Amino acid sequence: MKTVTFFDIFDYPITLSELARFLWAPGEQPIFIEKIKQELNNPELKSKIEFSQGFYFLAGKSENINLRKERYLIAEPKLKKAKRFVRYLSHLPGVRGVAISNTLALHHSRAEADIDIFVITKSGKIWSSRFWSLVPLMIAGKRPSPKNAQDKFCLSFWVDENHLDISPWKMQRDIYYVYWLATLMPIYDNNIFEKFWQENKWINNYLPNFSLPKISHRLRVKRSWHLPIIGFEKFCGALQMKIMPQELKDLSKNETSDVVIDNGVLKFHPTDRRGEYQKQFDEKINA
Repeated sequence: MKTVTFFDIFDYPITLSELARFLWAPGEQPIFIEKIKQELNNPELKSKIEFSQGFYFLAGKSENINLRKERYLIAEPKLKKAKRFVRYLSHLPGVRGVAISNTLALHHSRAEADIDIFVITKSGKIWSSRFWSLVPLMIAGKRPSPKNAQDKFCLSFWVDENHLDISPWKMQRDIYYVYWLATLMPIYDNNIFEKFWQENKWINNYLPNFSLPKISHRLRVKRSWHLPIIGFEKFCGALQMKIMPQELKDLSKNETSDVVIDNGVLKFHPTDRRGEYQKQFDEKINA
């Protein structure tokens, strides 16, 4: 019930395989799909969760099936644009892995949404990699703004190869963060994501059935060469800190994990909505 309810926050009906893989069951051992199918036939549960066209959803929300199909079609051209940009990122010598994140990773994007990217870099290359990632976006006007985010690229979460465990940035009650991690879609991997998932095995404490995502053959990006770019790590870091909005610098000093500017970790979510999603989830479950 909690699994279906969480995805309902995003108007996302889920399949049986998704329900099994993303089953929210903190502290439990893996639960076989046959057991889940059996529970779905429980009369009390069937009054709250409906099934149609291969999807499970909260009772009375059948319109979300067509919405999921519509958003899938919206997501396709965004993913093609993302692949082209990630191919550029793959040529940067400091970049080791790139994943699509948030609702686009589920093929469930709104037309006006931006394209969220998660990046893993080599140690000591996080600032220079970010610098050379942002330069072409700024030149082409592809950075999101409050007035226009559609199909713009948001590179708001960076870690280096020595800081792969992202659990320190999870809030105490933070169901969204767990699912954000679980739904990451890696599309470029220079032998780093296996280690990344090993460092984040804590996710199975919440999602016991979660298994490592396979990189889509259709979206996979492979690097055959890299650009002859000089890092200048300290210079790139100092320059970016100098031009960074004061709001972000101030937020990074707070105890929250909305904005993190730390050794090997850069996280820029000044309008972090995790608390809001947690509240919506709690209210739906109570209802």
